Amino acid sequence: MASKSRVQQDPEPKLDLTPMIDIVFNLIIFFMIVSDMSNLDMEEIALPFADQAQKAEGAKGGDEITRTIVVNILSSGKIRIRGKDMNADPTQKASGNMWLGDYFRTEVAGYKVEPADENGVKASALEVNIRSDRGAPFKYVQQVFDACIGYPNETPRAPIYKTSLAASPDKKE
Repeated sequence: MASKSRVQQDPEPKLDLTPMIDIVFNLIIFFMIVSDMSNLDMEEIALPFADQAQKAEGAKGGDEITRTIVVNILSSGKIRIRGKDMNADPTQKASGNMWLGDYFRTEVAGYKVEPADENGVKASALEVNIRSDRGAPFKYVQQVFDACIGYPNETPRAPIYKTSLAASPDKKE
């Protein structure tokens, strides 16, 4: 009686996709959170018309990364940064909202400051983009500019001179 020997074969390998599915879900959650946070800068406002408006350009410093704070001024006069209400009137610093000058000083403290000019003034390399609703009174825009420059009796003082105004090249009546 001849005995037949069976050759033991390894079972066919199976690909376990569980770790890959976990990674994909983590990436989806990450991108959902990041995309939601990037939308906090822009409020729904009607930008004023400017026929000479130009598209915003990125930093022109090569590898240098420039930080831009977007300030939104609503038609009611509310000033918002990243979804938070700010107070730009220096006479009402004690109100419930954070004062814009203090916010800018905090941001400037954590950012680089350019060398002093001939008057000994050190300016921040930080940029501010002001997006004002076309129906907002100009006094609120002026208050934002004043907070950027800083008041002479404030310390520390690192004025923000790199400012821009947002406008729409499309005329809408």
